[in-house]
Amino acid sequence: MWKYIVKRILWLGVVLLGTAFVIFTVMYFVPGNPADIALPSTATYEEKQMFLDSLGLNKPYYVQLGRYLFDTFIKFDLGTSWTYKVPVVQALFERIPRTLLLSCIIIIVGAAIGIPLGIFAALKQNKWQDRTLMVLAMVGVSMPEFWLALMMVLIFCLKLNWLPAFGIGTAAHWILPVIAGSVTGIAKNARQMRSSTLETIRSDFVSTARAKGLPESKVIGKHMLPNALIPIINILGAQFGKSIGGTVVLESVFTFPGVGLYLLTSINTRDFPSVRSSVLILSFFAAVVMLIVDLIYAYIDPRIKAQYVMTGKRRKKT
Repeated sequence: MWKYIVKRILWLGVVLLGTAFVIFTVMYFVPGNPADIALPSTATYEEKQMFLDSLGLNKPYYVQLGRYLFDTFIKFDLGTSWTYKVPVVQALFERIPRTLLLSCIIIIVGAAIGIPLGIFAALKQNKWQDRTLMVLAMVGVSMPEFWLALMMVLIFCLKLNWLPAFGIGTAAHWILPVIAGSVTGIAKNARQMRSSTLETIRSDFVSTARAKGLPESKVIGKHMLPNALIPIINILGAQFGKSIGGTVVLESVFTFPGVGLYLLTSINTRDFPSVRSSVLILSFFAAVVMLIVDLIYAYIDPRIKAQYVMTGKRRKKT
């Protein structure tokens, strides 16, 4: 099992290195000159060249790439924002907790509502309750997140004036971003939980438990539910990673001061250090979450545990 953990951690480093390479390459070839945005419109050609030289942007691609990878992974220096004139680490540390908290709340809401709805739909299979929930789930899965966020701003902020449209001053500011971000998760969790529950209901151990005369509540809570939840773990992990990356949309619509809004502003101003670091940080947390999910899945799933135990025994014999 320890070899599995070490292997996954090493792959985490490979993922971050690949992400850094891709985002640097994309930003290097993206159209636009940072000097045109950072300097006033009256700046001369010589002044623009001096600006680019001071940042090392006139050097060849491989030189800039090597310097970026060395500073990021060896010196752990993410640079200074060209727009905000402060270290990128400082700017990100102020925003990361907000983005992570928003993502966690979205996942918790999606699981707390979607999983019970999926179980209820499975227990009412082919009845009107099941069909209604699945139709609503299909609508929720198909609904674009940015469109839902905009519609909620128009209805609840501009028309009804019930909730604030931007900022994080009070708990009310978090309601619309959480709802807009969790609708898709609720729908996916409900559909997946329904499918997993129906598959588990037909299992032999559930039939045996019922044949022994156990109450239906114990059959569901003790035998069926723990096994039906195993596939949901991977789904929740993938949703958390998607939620972290998807905060760019929510934060831009609701002007939520997190990493996503910081990333979007940096892209518009061609602030290369901020863009690279924001993408790398978001990728890091998404990869860590998937690592934790894989470890939890490997721990609770007897098939995976048995696979690694048998592999270890075979290696000892040889």
